[in-house]
Amino acid sequence: MTTRDTTALRRFSSRFLGLHPAPATRAIAMTDHSAVYRADMMLFVLLGFFSAFVLEFVLQLLFTSASATLATFDDRRASLWRFLTINSTITSGTIVFGALLLMAVHFLVLMRLAATVRLATKRQQRLGLLAAVPPFTAAGALALLMTSQGVLWDLQQTGWNLSRYVIVGWDRLTLHGVALLALCAAIMALFVLQRQSRGSILVLGAIPVLATLLAGYLLYR
Repeated sequence: MTTRDTTALRRFSSRFLGLHPAPATRAIAMTDHSAVYRADMMLFVLLGFFSAFVLEFVLQLLFTSASATLATFDDRRASLWRFLTINSTITSGTIVFGALLLMAVHFLVLMRLAATVRLATKRQQRLGLLAAVPPFTAAGALALLMTSQGVLWDLQQTGWNLSRYVIVGWDRLTLHGVALLALCAAIMALFVLQRQSRGSILVLGAIPVLATLLAGYLLYR
């Protein structure tokens, strides 16, 4: 590398690093709790989106030969048990992988939110965050469903008839509803608890997954 190139690189680096806020500015930003709370609300959206994504991904893998609009609920249930009979390892492994992935993500996000719980000591702050959980988390899940290729394909098969799609695919939507409600309950419980240990957060992160698995078993048994 020539001297000219080295000088140009140093000039670029200094300009790039100059865009980074000064330490004092960053320290002030970290004490702005309102900004932290707004970031947490976006975290609710992202968590709802990702949870619905994993659930929809697993459902599409399980029902590859039984589309929600091209088959009845009985056909989907029969398809699932047929897959379990033919290759129980892959089918069960798909379910277990999705469950473990969600548990890990829930645990990491709830650990992050536990830090906010320690900051939100005022009752009004906690109530504001509690009230934001359901709509923001639901917005994330709805955004996933509205952009899912599987859902859009199924809607297209019904002629974009939403009511017909709800009637035909009620079981899949029920699982999404159970997962969403349980996830909201877990997040809200975190803000209600006064003390959060790793064990309690791990249990809270597992509750939405276990509730969804139980609902799926009761639906398709």
